[in-house]
Amino acid sequence: MNTFISKKYGNEDTLAMNIVNLIKENINEGFDNLIIATDGEIEDIPECDKELKSMKQPFSFVKTYIIGKEANLSVGVPFSRNCPYQTILVDENGENMKLSKTELDIQSYNKIDTISEYSEFEDIYQSLYKCIFARVIGKK
Repeated sequence: MNTFISKKYGNEDTLAMNIVNLIKENINEGFDNLIIATDGEIEDIPECDKELKSMKQPFSFVKTYIIGKEANLSVGVPFSRNCPYQTILVDENGENMKLSKTELDIQSYNKIDTISEYSEFEDIYQSLYKCIFARVIGKK
């Protein structure tokens, strides 16, 4: 990672549709996890959301590494709206977890209709927030 940061390999403007196309081409390969390394510049989240919505959730976990200071944390979101994920910002100071959603968060969100007391809501608030945030980040 440090070599990529110091040499600034790659170009600006991550085209997430390229990732979508790779997923389509390899959908039957049985990959469970997706790892994305990017500079954090992205333009095509709505297009990715539209394409991925028509597909069954292809991954059980997505990890996105965003390299650099100026970063759009939405880069990995189209691929992880419905599964656990981690988004990690990598800069000259090292790695720093920025966003995450776990399987437990998703299970809590799926129980939202069973909340009958305020204390139950308070107990799962962070999980609900993470799941709702993942559904709306990067959308207009």
